[in-house]
Amino acid sequence: MTIASYNIWKSWLQAALVAIIFFSVPVGTVWLFINGYFDTVPRLGRGFYFLPFIFLAWFLTWRDAPKLFRLFKHLVLDGGRSVWVQDGRLFVAGVDSFSLPCSDVTDIQAGVSKKSNYDIVILRLKSGNKEEFATGSFQESSDVVIEKLRRALGLRTS
Repeated sequence: MTIASYNIWKSWLQAALVAIIFFSVPVGTVWLFINGYFDTVPRLGRGFYFLPFIFLAWFLTWRDAPKLFRLFKHLVLDGGRSVWVQDGRLFVAGVDSFSLPCSDVTDIQAGVSKKSNYDIVILRLKSGNKEEFATGSFQESSDVVIEKLRRALGLRTS
């Protein structure tokens, strides 16, 4: 049972922008090497200070590349569905995908992410832990997602 789906156009646009950023930093670094920019670094003096930042940006972009490919997989292969229940398990697809048994969820709440100021859904688990996922790229609002999740998991509805 599909609970929520990605807004395909918004998700593709976001994924394309992230892909451009991910691939422009390493490609730009290689371009600078090929065109001899770094040959003049010792003579320029201040150009040397940018070198560590370029390598740091290059490392950070390639470190997160698997998350980008996972998002593309969910958009293309899963037909854009983002939250669904199947065989007694709750699946959340996206950059930080996870799945868990439906019976582990004790409560569902709305919230706002501290990092990005996006609307999120917070799942309280029997173990006392919590899982959360952003709903900004979904076709449905977070309130609709919460109501559908509560009905699908057999929790109290408000």
